[in-house]
Amino acid sequence: MKSLLLTFPISFLCFTGLFAQTPVVTNPPTDTLFVQGAPVVQNKSLILKEEKTVKFYLNGYANAFANSSYYEPCAECVEFLDTYKSALTPQASYGAGLSLLFAPGNWVLETGVDYALLKEKFDYTNTAGVVYHSDNKTSYADIKLTGGYWFWRSKKLCSFVLQGGLVYNRLLGASGLVNDYYSPDNVVELSASGKLRDNQLSGTVSSKFIFLPQSRFKITFEPYYMGSLANVTEHQYPYLELYNRLGLKAGFIFSL
Repeated sequence: MKSLLLTFPISFLCFTGLFAQTPVVTNPPTDTLFVQGAPVVQNKSLILKEEKTVKFYLNGYANAFANSSYYEPCAECVEFLDTYKSALTPQASYGAGLSLLFAPGNWVLETGVDYALLKEKFDYTNTAGVVYHSDNKTSYADIKLTGGYWFWRSKKLCSFVLQGGLVYNRLLGASGLVNDYYSPDNVVELSASGKLRDNQLSGTVSSKFIFLPQSRFKITFEPYYMGSLANVTEHQYPYLELYNRLGLKAGFIFSL
């Protein structure tokens, strides 16, 4: 009986110690499982942006100008020329044109055709009191070839082309009156006077201002000067005459 009582406490202590030494695991370790699926392929289109350098431009414009003349009279013709000049008053003249510009870089080559109408008012009273009045008109086809440099071409707001060259002036027609050199008290039709040459040559310089140069449609303003390099009058006429034009062209440029 005594041995039975001793055995019970020892068994209890051993049983209790066994539970005390065994830790309680609340989150047992687990293995991570990776599953490889099939690859996903996405098809997207590739867009390439190509910068295109425009080389050709079409320029259309209207033209307003003032015309003045330089005269070289013979010694016997000074009085006659003074009478003619006192009877003549230059008027505002105008025209229109179309040109093609080639500009692979900043250097520019331009060729085109202009129509120009020169206007003058003729008023003369002879010694008998007869009054002559006419609105003189002279028309030309101007074929030009110019070259220049395009400044600030890459700007967004404004750029300009400084250029110069030659112009062939072809007389299209003339109407009005002039003093008759062989009969100073009378007048003669301008077209029958033998005064004007059919073919002339001029030099020109200009500055073409281009607004919105990066857009396909651009606005232009071009102040210019054109002066005769050869006489506009026939050599047998009493005096030689050179034209000088100072004007402004306004229009558009379209990138081709």
